[in-house]
Amino acid sequence: MSIAARALPVESAGNPVLALQQHLQHKGRGELAAAVTLPARPGVFAPLPDELHPGLKQALQARGIERLYSHQAQAWAVARSDQDLLIATPTASGKSLCYNLPVLQSALEQRSKALYLFPTKAL
Repeated sequence: MSIAARALPVESAGNPVLALQQHLQHKGRGELAAAVTLPARPGVFAPLPDELHPGLKQALQARGIERLYSHQAQAWAVARSDQDLLIATPTASGKSLCYNLPVLQSALEQRSKALYLFPTKAL
């Protein structure tokens, strides 16, 4: 029987990650060696770049994005200076804006095209 099909504790019903952790800690057979919960940290923000195309600013603001995370602003600056860039941040930290904003900006400024290549399998 899969973990998803088993009854999970009520307190973890809304959080599948917590449910799996609790299952492995309490009913697992040594599958979980350790679990560490890190405290939340406040985000570090930067204003939207002044040179960002007005249409992009408007689209971001329409989605409630009034500022960038610091890593997004740093990625913008590096990408706009034609340097290579490597981003490594946790899941759901906004990496997509790190590459999409410069690509969209270039498309709007120069009527350029972009080709996105992604692996079809997780590494």
